[in-house]
Amino acid sequence: MPALARAPYGEQDVAVVFDRLDFTNRAIADHLSFEDHRTMLVCFALARPQERPLSTCDHWEPGGPVHPVRTCVVHTFKHALEEGPVPAIVSVAARHFGPRLVTGETWG
Repeated sequence: MPALARAPYGEQDVAVVFDRLDFTNRAIADHLSFEDHRTMLVCFALARPQERPLSTCDHWEPGGPVHPVRTCVVHTFKHALEEGPVPAIVSVAARHFGPRLVTGETWG
């Protein structure tokens, strides 16, 4: 996260991929219904902002509110016990990127 926060925007996109979440961490396990080996975490620092929808289904045409994104943290788990982002991931992201995080979702 610190490397992404200091990424040289404008030069090239940077991505860091973690192949799975740590389900031994109760903050992760308490939010997600079960461990799944397909659950990864990807962090992006984009060279140029992209306008991304805040909520979209990949079966329909994109629409609705968008937000300019330069730094993005994505997890691929679909079986959350609660709506919204995983609090443990939000906590770490806010520590490095500030408290004004914008969240969205894609499904389908």
